[in-house]
Amino acid sequence: MRAALARAVMALAVCCLSESRREWSLAMQIEFETVVVEGKPLSFAIGCLAAAGREMLTREEGRFVLTSYALA
Repeated sequence: MRAALARAVMALAVCCLSESRREWSLAMQIEFETVVVEGKPLSFAIGCLAAAGREMLTREEGRFVLTSYALA
């Protein structure tokens, strides 16, 4: 169950990143697979989601998306 939740959080984090950050999202996914084997996938996935959220705040497109979701 925890691994499935961690994968869902990780998928959300990857979706939050723009196309210009594709290499970063691929690197996060590769690291995630390593962390799954080590047994701490949920904390890593939450950290990735937090980093992706901060990244969204630094870009105009990301701020627009977040504002749109907040107003909806």
